[in-house]
Amino acid sequence: MAQRVIILLLTSLIVSVYAAAQNSLSFLPQQKSGGTSSIAMEPRDILQRESPAIVTVLSVDRSGRSKKQGSGFIVRSNGVVVTNFHVVQGSQDAQVRLKSGEIYENVTVLQYDARHDLIVLKIAAVGLPTVTMGSIKMPDAGDWAYAIGSPEGLHYTISNGMISAQRVVEGTDMLQITVPISPGSSGGPLYNNQGQVVGITTLAYVEEGAQNLNFAVPVKYVLGLLDSPPRNLTMAQLTAQLHPEEEARAAPNKPPDRMSNGGIYSDPSGLLHLKIPQGWRVDDPPPKDALLSMSKGDQAVVVVYKSGQTTVDREFAAAKQVFAKEFGEMKDCTKVEKVDRQDQHLRIQVCVITLDGKLRVLTIGALQNGDRILGSMGLSTKDGYEDVLNAIGALEF
Repeated sequence: MAQRVIILLLTSLIVSVYAAAQNSLSFLPQQKSGGTSSIAMEPRDILQRESPAIVTVLSVDRSGRSKKQGSGFIVRSNGVVVTNFHVVQGSQDAQVRLKSGEIYENVTVLQYDARHDLIVLKIAAVGLPTVTMGSIKMPDAGDWAYAIGSPEGLHYTISNGMISAQRVVEGTDMLQITVPISPGSSGGPLYNNQGQVVGITTLAYVEEGAQNLNFAVPVKYVLGLLDSPPRNLTMAQLTAQLHPEEEARAAPNKPPDRMSNGGIYSDPSGLLHLKIPQGWRVDDPPPKDALLSMSKGDQAVVVVYKSGQTTVDREFAAAKQVFAKEFGEMKDCTKVEKVDRQDQHLRIQVCVITLDGKLRVLTIGALQNGDRILGSMGLSTKDGYEDVLNAIGALEF
């Protein structure tokens, strides 16, 4: 799932750090607050007041064509927009269309949370209207609720219903609602009868026999994302990071991958050689800035790159620092294994990380042969880390 993580880290680290510093202050939430008023509003008044801050979001593929459409809403006047993660998942860019008819492209991903199906986007705009945000308190079952969005492309449709129940679905708090949800509604705001956003309309059950079973993500998860440091990724970077296998298939003029056949793989520079382990798939040629990228189904990924450090220990320390910054806490780390034989040196460590809400095993490796130094990264399920260790151990350079 993360075949090109190390490549993205190496090529964009300086840019992303600088951008984070430049944008950190502007990311702080400054949306309107609904206050403590308990006065109920008429639906037409909610629509009139809030609709200027509600947008249409379209995902864009690498050919520039729109793929999917959803709804979204502006939470900050300088162009911070919230929608569902699945609306733009796998896209190369997104279009954000305002009620005025203006269209913005080249969006930046400030934050995302795939588990809760949320993403925070940034468009290059100022002086925009914003929605009225509610609090972290979940609405009660029986409360009235209203959704505004673009079901089936019918822009600025308002629908009413009520909160049916509070549910926990796969470890996530959800609001079960009777407010109708259709394709195009995803990512739009769900309001209470005081005109405050209390949720994000997300999905509807359409199985046979299901009637009016719709769900929204509580707004508390949005507030949590708005308090998090910005990632400052392009949509293309996010897609390459989360779906490298799809990017590899879609890359133009890319030769087919080589499956394991017991042969020897040599990178284009001739620096690295590998007897391809059974069951592994090798990118040939490798992605930019990598000497080797290969995967074993969904279980394991290994990326090897040429180091700019002067010793194996410096490479290992630098790699670990980069991964700690990208993935956060590393838990249950093994002791650093050190092998030193004349001019050949190896440093390797295995740690547990959390990626997209799931536990993964991260293997950090640094190898030196004479004055040649390589870095390696392996990412796997708990059942695949031994395959990663064996693959790294088979490298020759």
